[in-house]
Amino acid sequence: MTSATAESFVSEPQAPRSPVWLTLLNYLVIMLLGGLMIFSGLIKINDPIGTALKMEEYFEVFANRISPFFHAFVPFALHIGIAMCVLEVVLGLALLINYRRIPTLWLLLLLMIFFSFLTFYSAYTDAVRDCGCFGTFIQLKPWHSFYKDLVLDAMILFLLVQPRIMRNDSSALTQSTVLGGLVLSVLLAVLAVMYMPYLDFMPYAVGKSIIKQSKPEKPPIFQYIMTKDGKDIVFDKYPTDKSYKFKEMVTLNPEESTPKISDFVYFNDSLNFTADSLKGKQLFVIIPNFNKADRESFVEINKLAAASEKAGIQVIALMWDDGSGKLEEFKHDVQLAATVYMADGTLLKTMARTNPCLLYLNDGLILGKWGHRKLPGIEDLLTLNKN
Repeated sequence: MTSATAESFVSEPQAPRSPVWLTLLNYLVIMLLGGLMIFSGLIKINDPIGTALKMEEYFEVFANRISPFFHAFVPFALHIGIAMCVLEVVLGLALLINYRRIPTLWLLLLLMIFFSFLTFYSAYTDAVRDCGCFGTFIQLKPWHSFYKDLVLDAMILFLLVQPRIMRNDSSALTQSTVLGGLVLSVLLAVLAVMYMPYLDFMPYAVGKSIIKQSKPEKPPIFQYIMTKDGKDIVFDKYPTDKSYKFKEMVTLNPEESTPKISDFVYFNDSLNFTADSLKGKQLFVIIPNFNKADRESFVEINKLAAASEKAGIQVIALMWDDGSGKLEEFKHDVQLAATVYMADGTLLKTMARTNPCLLYLNDGLILGKWGHRKLPGIEDLLTLNKN
């Protein structure tokens, strides 16, 4: 090495070392952001159908308020929903193990901008009451969801503008880890679609009572905001003094005083039935969309229905008539061995994540729930009666 080269090497400026607090802050932000993205994605992977229904709701709102063009996305809502939740998990995992850090952060930022737009639109227009950010596990109010997304956007931008404190790993090990996370996430999502959610957070989960959830836990507690002489005064009881002017009534316990289930109604040509009609042992065959129902499964469903009736179990089929005029053709085609009633399509989609789906109840308490790919036998129903 020549003396000139040596001098040049010695005098070459080195990048300043980042303060320890900044390095620790980067680690903390990465852990929080990556962990939250994985958590959010896994919650949605648990119930891809629920995410798809939420995307359909967004597309319908956009089609009515912005452009009919968005109707074209409705048939692909499930694919889009799965892609989003898988992307959340994979990008969160990539961030935690520092895999291709800068491309990962840019993809995360684009994804979060998309989510931020959805939550802002929900909050500003009140067109979609729940963004579905954490599926049915945690339901946030629209503005809360939007503020949460703004915080995540800020965290991503913070990591993007920082000096290259964290290592940028693109080794075979990290690449294989991310690829494995991608394959596993897709597999879990597909299995959840084919069968049932791994964890059921809906009001129609096994062990929950439809009758109890159709009634409020506690009576509402009100506060009355009145005005007098330009000042607001709060009362626990409505004042009898007529000099006070009514301004607003606030419910202090909205969650406890609002029933978890408020739309459970099914009907025929002459009668409406509600949760109070759930008496005795009943096997419900839920068919959210008869045009897309798995028709082959009705061979086994009809056998179970016949055996159930002999065992004293009432069999009821709940369907939604889409007005296509093909309902009678479907009923004749599958020879459904059950008393058929109509119900709202949204209610049936909430109750069932497969098409068809079975619910077994005793006095409104859900004892069992099965998708059409894994049907029970009459022995399973009788065993549940004994437990």
